Amino acid sequence: MHERLPHARAQFVRRDFAAAEREARAVLQDDPTNRDAIEVLGRIHVERREYDEAQQVLLAACTPRRPHPDSVALLATICNRTGRHEAALRMADLAIKSDPRHVDALVESGIALRALGQFEHAVDALDPVRDDARAAVELAAVHLRHGDFVRGLPLFERRRQFRPVGVGLAEEEWRGESRPEARLLVLPEGGLSEFLLMSRFFPMLADRFERVVVLAPGPLARLVATIDPRLEVVRSLPDARFDVWTCAGSLPLRLGVRRPEDLPVEPWIRVEASAAPVSGPGVRIGINWAGDPSHPSDAIRSTPLRALAPLLEVQGIDWVSLHRGARQDEAKGFRLPRPLEDAKDFLDTAKVIAGLDVVVSTESTVAHLAAAMGVRTCVLATQNAHWCWAGWYADAQLCPQREAGNWNGPMSDVAGMLLTLPVAA
Repeated sequence: MHERLPHARAQFVRRDFAAAEREARAVLQDDPTNRDAIEVLGRIHVERREYDEAQQVLLAACTPRRPHPDSVALLATICNRTGRHEAALRMADLAIKSDPRHVDALVESGIALRALGQFEHAVDALDPVRDDARAAVELAAVHLRHGDFVRGLPLFERRRQFRPVGVGLAEEEWRGESRPEARLLVLPEGGLSEFLLMSRFFPMLADRFERVVVLAPGPLARLVATIDPRLEVVRSLPDARFDVWTCAGSLPLRLGVRRPEDLPVEPWIRVEASAAPVSGPGVRIGINWAGDPSHPSDAIRSTPLRALAPLLEVQGIDWVSLHRGARQDEAKGFRLPRPLEDAKDFLDTAKVIAGLDVVVSTESTVAHLAAAMGVRTCVLATQNAHWCWAGWYADAQLCPQREAGNWNGPMSDVAGMLLTLPVAA
């Protein structure tokens, strides 16, 4: 092994990608075919979401006669993140032929098979390596997608091995027992969407504790305070006084959810509408075309608004922009009202959504918020949509892509829904 390769790997683990790249390139200067250095450099590009560059680098380590399993598995990761699931399956299979117990390759195979609708085969790929935390969480996604909470929720707990929560707290973790004399702290984890998804359980917690203290992410704090008057919402841990704690993603397991019928799906976020976002006579529909630009699959999860332009031409619809972020100015080109320009947080967003009839959104916090409010929601999704869209919301319609990055299929689904609306018909 080249003496600088361990330094490259160590810097990568520390997420000092610039230093890791310097070390990897130094190795390749001495040994241009060093496949371990090529793999490290490929991983750096993947972490930066430079997928084209990563593929170009990794292919150098993947000769047909002597493929490098780690590099081939990483190519499968890239294919899955960019929606090319059949190619991901081929890459994963190639790595598995070289190493039948290659964990990353089996995980990517499971992800690809789930996206392709081959759920039983996905289980077959993931189950043998379920001791790996990532494999366990992907296996949980397959079971949860089919409403098998008995198997799915315990596996979902394994996420905490790579996403630790509550580390260093002296207080004990709550395990599901009723504690009417105690104060419970709910810790956030994951993104805003996951926190909103789990906020449905907060009123159930309030029935079991003297007080429920919610450490809410800043953009959601004011909104969460409207869910139940018994909640105490704080924005920083030093402000919280509590006896036991739990993390938001563990709530369905701790509360004994075992079947889809156990889920509370009635709208749990209710706010008064602000001034009408549009004043026309048509059906009022909010549209959001992009999510978190840092998401590994943002290139196929988000879209320029122009890709959805045919929807904006449907007669009898008064469209409103619900997008804030890097692409918000695209609404100007279509003369869409932008009632969120001065919004402070998601409470202001909710007040706008409360005045709409329908929301059309890519997989994002906006979609979760609209669905949590009981507003009819069309979710423009990739083939590998999150498991929560299978039954966790009462009035959400999943509109998945048929091909990676191609929005024609989702638009067709939305158009079919629009035809059922009184004015659009």
